[in-house]
Amino acid sequence: MPDEYGLPQPDNPEDWQHFMLRVFDTIEEATNLGAPQDGIRVLSQAREIFKTEFQRKFPGYGKGRAVW
Repeated sequence: MPDEYGLPQPDNPEDWQHFMLRVFDTIEEATNLGAPQDGIRVLSQAREIFKTEFQRKFPGYGKGRAVW
């Protein structure tokens, strides 16, 4: 959960999950807009790096479309 100022807390799986969903949504939006494939590919590579770290820190954590 965010702190009293609304800032995400390190190593909080809920904050990580919200971040991961925003990354996924950004890739989806870029795809729908017809953004350059090179840019979408870079975003997807970054998502995989974040996903690997998330899985390492919080194995099996998630809800709904965000079970990593």
